[in-house]
Amino acid sequence: MGSAQEPAEVLGAQLRLLQSPINDFFDSVLVNAENEDVRKARLALVQHIADLPKAVADLSKLQGF
Repeated sequence: MGSAQEPAEVLGAQLRLLQSPINDFFDSVLVNAENEDVRKARLALVQHIADLPKAVADLSKLQGF
């Protein structure tokens, strides 16, 4: 029988999987676009990604967050 992972371990693993796609996004997409509707949609997407860990951990307790 396998051992259950702690929520923080699961979060860390999931965030590592997102690292490359997030880097690719910022390398290829201008988030602060001139078109206001496009800019708002992109900022909302970035905020959604930034909020993902909140369900598991309060990253504000860590230095640098």
